[in-house]
Amino acid sequence: MNNLTEITTIVADGQARQLAQFNETNVQTILGIFLAQVQELESAIVQGLVLTYLANATGWMLEQWGKIVGELRPAYGDAATDDNVYRGLIYARIAVNNSHGTLPDVYKILRLLQASQPKVREIFPATDQVEYTGTPYISGAQIRSVLELATAPITFNITEYPESGGFCLDGGRGLGLDDGILAISH
Repeated sequence: MNNLTEITTIVADGQARQLAQFNETNVQTILGIFLAQVQELESAIVQGLVLTYLANATGWMLEQWGKIVGELRPAYGDAATDDNVYRGLIYARIAVNNSHGTLPDVYKILRLLQASQPKVREIFPATDQVEYTGTPYISGAQIRSVLELATAPITFNITEYPESGGFCLDGGRGLGLDDGILAISH
């Protein structure tokens, strides 16, 4: 449904379809008035539909999406007040609901949450090491919880590498030996 487009030329199109005998009469004016109302209705309907998409939803509509997929808005924390964080939790819940617990599902969840360049290594007997860069919708601890729900009984070690401002050695793109961070583990 992302291909929804608003028709913005209703008045001009309607007036162009008139019979030639009505082109120079008041019929064109009256028709333009009625078609302007149809144009307003078209604009309102399209905007209403677009705001119901999960990617565009805010506030109450976002909470309705959460109810549908089984992710209620938390009472406290970032997701309680930030629609983008809550949207990330909803995306995560959708991925968990559709997961079969496989490695491709783990990668799919990480990409869905906007984790860049994810890498997953298996650690015997039932742990996966997940490494990524970027700024996902939700925190590393929340990502660990989501992945554990999607792939139980596997546990996850999460390591987040900063895209900029990180630790570096001689000549790298980071802040240097005494500044920056190497990684954040969750």
